Amino acid sequence: MAEQGKRPLYSLSGFSWQVVFAGLLVYWLWRWPNHLPEPGYAVTILGLAAVIMAVRADRFTRTEGIIWIMLAVALCFVELRAIRHDREVAAKEQSNAREREETNFREIASGIKASIAESDRNFSATMGRTNQVLANITGGHSFAYVSPQNFYGDEFPGVVWNNGEQALSGLTLTIAHTSDPDWGAAFFQPIFIGTVGPHEHAPIPGFLFRPRADKTTGQDNYWIMLSAQNGTASQSIYFRRDRNNAANWAYSFRVEKQTLLEKPQKQKMMLKGNSLPKGARVTTYGLLLYRGWSDELSGDKK
Repeated sequence: MAEQGKRPLYSLSGFSWQVVFAGLLVYWLWRWPNHLPEPGYAVTILGLAAVIMAVRADRFTRTEGIIWIMLAVALCFVELRAIRHDREVAAKEQSNAREREETNFREIASGIKASIAESDRNFSATMGRTNQVLANITGGHSFAYVSPQNFYGDEFPGVVWNNGEQALSGLTLTIAHTSDPDWGAAFFQPIFIGTVGPHEHAPIPGFLFRPRADKTTGQDNYWIMLSAQNGTASQSIYFRRDRNNAANWAYSFRVEKQTLLEKPQKQKMMLKGNSLPKGARVTTYGLLLYRGWSDELSGDKK
C-alpha cells in the first residue's frame, strides 16, 4: 500500500502518447476548418487512443485519466466536425455543379434561341424576296382600269391603265355596252392587251366608246371585265353630257374586285344574321377605285 501511495502524479510514457494526440488535434484545429481530417481519420485515432488507454488502465494516474478523457472528447468533436464539413463541401460542390450546368444550359439555350432567331430572319428575308418575285410575276395587288380619251364628239378611244407597283401580265379585257340589245355577247369577244408595266398604260386596239344618252336618265353605261394573272376586276363606266359643254361627254367610273369571305364572323356581318349552310363561303365585291364625274373635277377616291 505504501508503494502505491508513492505512485507519481503523471506517467512519462502516457504523457508522450498524449502529446502525440494533442499535436494532431492542434494541427487539425489550426486555421479551422482548412486542416480538418477526412471523415474517419479522427475516429481511427480515437480508436488507437482507446487501445492505449485500455493497455495502460492499471497504471493510470488521476491527472492522466482526465487528460485522456479530454483528448477522447476532442477527437470525437473533430470527427463530427469533419463529417459535417465534408457534407458541406459536397453540398457546395453539387451546388456549383448545378450552377455550371444551368449556366451551360442557358448558354446553349441562348445559342439555340439566337440560331432560331437568325433562321427566322433568314427565312423572312427569303420569303420576302420570294413573295416579291411572285408578286412581280403574278401582278401582286396591281389592278387595271379603263379611261376614256379625248371624249369630244360621239366616238372616242380608251386606254387601259395599270394602277399598281407590279406589272400586269396576260391582261385581257371584255367590254360590254349595256345599251346594246345583245350586250352579253361582248363577254365572249375578249380583247388581248398583254403586259402593262407599273403605272403604265396601253391603248385598247380596235375599240371606240360610242355612248348614247338614255332618254329617261340621260346616262349610258359600259361594263368592263379586266382579267390578269392576279385575278379579275370589274369596272362600270357611266357617261352623260358634259354640263359645261353639251357637245361633249362627261364620265364617271368605279372599279371593284371580287373577294371571298371564309371567316364566320365576317359572314355574319355581311349577311346581318341570315343563316348559311355549314362550310358555305360568301363572295362580295370590294371597291378598288372610284372617280367622280369628270366635269365636276371630283378627283380619285381609293
